[in-house]
Amino acid sequence: AAQKEALKKMGEILRLRDIINLRGSLETPEVYWDLPELEGMYELISREFELSRRISLLNQKLDYTQELVEARRIQLKDKRGTILTNWIIALIVACVVLKCFDFHKNWNKNVSGLKKRVSGGKPPKPPPCNAEMSAVSTAVRGFKSAASSSAVSTRP
Repeated sequence: AAQKEALKKMGEILRLRDIINLRGSLETPEVYWDLPELEGMYELISREFELSRRISLLNQKLDYTQELVEARRIQLKDKRGTILTNWIIALIVACVVLKCFDFHKNWNKNVSGLKKRVSGGKPPKPPPCNAEMSAVSTAVRGFKSAASSSAVSTRP
């Protein structure tokens, strides 16, 4: 809502610039071109009231006002980005907390299972092996038995 207001204010500033610079321009309006005596009066009044200087000052004030409105619009945009960033951080923290609860729950299950095994429960089941792992295990056992028998025979 505030960002909409800032955009509306910028529109109003641009409309004022249009009125000041295009409609109230420094040149003599076309209406006075056909009547030379009115054109002379317009130029005299324009000099008397220093219209060119006043229009220049108004443009400077409008520049400053436009810069202020633009700065506020950027500030509002940054504020929205900060809010979104905070939401993302909150979601990440929530995910981490939920993962910690899940880890704690699984940890308790694992610890209670380990206590049962240590206190005389059933021994843990070995992980399932495929044929290759079985062949490697057999080869390792064979190597160990051969190494132990040769170690025994070399002793005096």
